[in-house]
Formats: sequence, C-alpha cells, structure tokens
Amino acid sequence: MAFWSYAPLVEFFRRDLTLSAVQLALIPIVLEGAGLSLAPLAGWWVDRANPTVVARVILSSAVLGMLIAGGSGLFAGVLLGFSFLGMSFVAVGPMTNRMLASSAPLHRLGTAYSIKQSSVTIGMLLGAILLPPIAVHTNWRVALIFAAVLTAGAGILIVWRLRDSKPPVIVRQNRAKAFRDFRMSLVASFRSPAMRSLFAIGFVFQGITYSYMTFIVPFAIDSDGLQLSQAVILLGAIQSAAIATRPALGWLSDVWVAKDRTKYLILLAVAVGLLMISSSLALPVLLHITLLVCGGAVALAWIGIYFARLAELSAGSGLGFATGVSLIPIKLGGMIIPFAMGVIIDRYSYRHAFFGAGVALVACSGYWWWHLIRGVDSTLPSRGEKVR
Repeated sequence: MAFWSYAPLVEFFRRDLTLSAVQLALIPIVLEGAGLSLAPLAGWWVDRANPTVVARVILSSAVLGMLIAGGSGLFAGVLLGFSFLGMSFVAVGPMTNRMLASSAPLHRLGTAYSIKQSSVTIGMLLGAILLPPIAVHTNWRVALIFAAVLTAGAGILIVWRLRDSKPPVIVRQNRAKAFRDFRMSLVASFRSPAMRSLFAIGFVFQGITYSYMTFIVPFAIDSDGLQLSQAVILLGAIQSAAIATRPALGWLSDVWVAKDRTKYLILLAVAVGLLMISSSLALPVLLHITLLVCGGAVALAWIGIYFARLAELSAGSGLGFATGVSLIPIKLGGMIIPFAMGVIIDRYSYRHAFFGAGVALVACSGYWWWHLIRGVDSTLPSRGEKVR
C-alpha cells in the first residue's frame, strides 16, 4: 500500500497544490528514479543479507517517506517523501522473488509470482478504500500519515515472522573481486539477448501501468464528468479486477506450454494497446468506464509473468541480483512514459495521450512479433534458454 499510496490521492494533490499533469507525472518519476541507481546493488545485497535485516530497512524507509510527504504539506516535501518510498521499494522485488523461487515449482512460476504480485494490488485497493475518505474529511496529509502508521504496524508483524530467517550461504570475497564479479554480472545481463527482449517489454509495460495509476482518476473526471468519489471507486474497481486477473493470466502462462512467456507478454501488450485506443474514443460513459477497467486490469497483470520468465532465465545465478538489474529498464519506463503522457495531456487532452500510448504499444508489439516471425533469436529467446 505504501508505494502506491499516491494513486488514490492524485486528485487531492492536483486540487490542493494546483498541479499540472506534468507535475503529477513527477511523482512516479521520483518513485522510480530514487531506486533506479540502487536497483542492481539492492539485488546483489538481497542475495547476501538476512531477510530480517532487509525487511527492517525497507519498512523503516517506507514509513519515513510517508511521514515526510504527509508532514510537509508542500509538493517538494511530497516528492522528497516519495523518493524514500522509491528507495525502499527497490529491494522488495529481489527479496520476495528470491524467497518464492526457493519454494515454487518451475512449471508453476507464472501462477506463483502473479499471486505474489496480487498482494501488491490488494495493498493498492486497500489504499483506494481507506485513504480518500480520510482525505475528504481531513486532508491528504493526514491520509498519508495514517498510511505510515498502518505500514509501521504491518512491518512489525513481518519482521517478527522473519525472525528465524538465515542469510544465504556465500563464499567470502575481497572487495576488488566482489566488485569485479558484480560488474561482470551486470554487463552479462544486458548482453543476453533473452534478457534484453524481456527488459524492453518491462520498460513499456511499467510505463503504461504508471500512466494508468497516475492519470485514470483525472481522466475519468475530465472525460466522463464523474465526481471525485466516483472516479476513486473506478480506481478501486480496476485494482479489484487486477487481483483476479493477475493469477488467472499467470496460470494461463503456465498451462500454455506451446508458447513461451515472452510471446505471451507480447500478446498482453497488444490487448492493452487496443483497450487504450478504444478508451480514447468518444463513447457512452458506461462503455468507456468498462474499457478503462479492462485496460487497467490487464495492464496490471504483466509483472508476475515477467518475473516468472526472469526466474527461468536466471536459473543457476542470483535471482535477487537478476531482479535488481531488471528493475533498471522497468524504472526507466515508469519515469519516461508517464512524463511523455503528461506533456501530451497538458498540450492536448487525456484522450490524445491514451490514444498515442495505445498506438505506440501496439506498434512495439508488432515490432517484437515481426522479429519472432523472422526467427531472430536475439529478440525472442526460447522458453528453456538460460543466462550464461
């Protein structure tokens, strides 16, 4: 809930602080940018650290960030606070992926990781249910402080559950050799054709996900004439649908054995692109809202399948580090694409922005599929390929 606490409060930020769409897009830029440079290091650290220590650092930083954002009352304070959230969240994926990979069977990774990612969506939904009413009756600052208190309480329980966890067994290295191995692993990840294709998909999908979460409430208010409370319910409906969509599509990626997960992600990208194009059209309100819910739910479903493919490719190497490296393109996408959409929104409209993003997403999918038809293995690896 902490990392996505801004999504149900976007309209409150916009009204109280008089923000433009570009300024709103700075929030995901800060969230992703703060953790961007730390991502590989965070993954490398997670592969070596005690899970209890990792959890303490993550949760302490998240609580501090929300207290700063809620306590300042200024947009600069909001950005500073969310930068702490971004730095804390960068270690969550590597930590949870490594823990899950040790217990989930390989042929059920899509389902397992999608269920794990649904817990993130449940947190998002919880924020959409709890935070707007608090913001309406008090203000968004109190809502963020309340979220910080909830996070602190949950953090105490999490650390207590992990109290008996042991750090992974690793071979001690001197600093020079450890740094050299770290650098070589980082370079090898980006040289892998399979990883590069996966990273490109993650870049695009994360940007689309952030765009939905950042702009969906003001888009519904602007285009469909919804009240703020109705638009927040729409956001909650998207998140509720995603809770079911993520495991369902993850399970389908497991049983669809004739296709590898990279191809499957391309088909999801086409579906999201077409839904974004459709939602940019002038349609009856009910139909438009239905398309927004469907597009948002499918757009949120990709990440579990992405991590499952990453686990397949990184077999035999540190999954925490591989996850950390994969967060670099993901975070870049979360920074660049919402900002580009914000510029289009300020210059034209929400409909123009969603139409342009949908067309670009379908075009990217067509490019990836074209390489598939040509049999270019540097773009689309086989299901069993491993990172060397």
